[in-house]
Amino acid sequence: MAYRSQIGGQSGKVLIDAVMAERGPMTQARAVPSAVIAHYETRLPPLLLDVWENHGIGDLAGGLLRLCIPGAYAEPLATLFDGDLDFAGDTHVVAHSPFGDLLVWSERHALMFISMAQNFVDAPFLTQHRKTVVPDQLVLDHVLGMPAAALNMADDAGTPMFDAALAQHGPLQPHQIYGMMPPASFGASIAVDALAVTDGPSWFQAKLSSTGFALADVANAKFGLRPIGPPLRGSD
Repeated sequence: MAYRSQIGGQSGKVLIDAVMAERGPMTQARAVPSAVIAHYETRLPPLLLDVWENHGIGDLAGGLLRLCIPGAYAEPLATLFDGDLDFAGDTHVVAHSPFGDLLVWSERHALMFISMAQNFVDAPFLTQHRKTVVPDQLVLDHVLGMPAAALNMADDAGTPMFDAALAQHGPLQPHQIYGMMPPASFGASIAVDALAVTDGPSWFQAKLSSTGFALADVANAKFGLRPIGPPLRGSD
């Protein structure tokens, strides 16, 4: 099929093929319906749609990068950003880690990252003019090229947990994660024994009922810029 994307005059096919050679093969690959691709044609970067159309969605980087279609996380994301002037209504989860961290595309503010262990929403392009953003380059570098270390959650001792979680809890099916059980607030002990295989979107929805999130600018070491999400039950 024809590729809609290019970066610096180079076809998206060449760029995507290089990613697949380096981070593939894609496992648990599933085709994305043409109607879904058409729905996101003007909402998501062309490079990502080319991946969907030509390779589908599934796992890369040995299972650390799990590509998904936004509908899987639509309900919890709508809950998190309900009424938010910056993020409500046009944010889309495009990938997640085995531990539930989310890579999110905002139609207004480009790429975002949601950390489940530290309960922040990192929106590095919130205050930058969109003319400075090259969407396909962001997808190439920071979605398809997201470093494995950033996707492999560490325990309290600083040891990455993916291999141990896979050995102890078994492989993940589509949309599943190794989630802290019960979904934990910031500061809870993080260990492989505290994880369980669970449905990622449902786990995130449950977490939102007991855990607050905050806006962050990680690159500039700024955290807690403002709260994000619904008031917690029992709060003022």
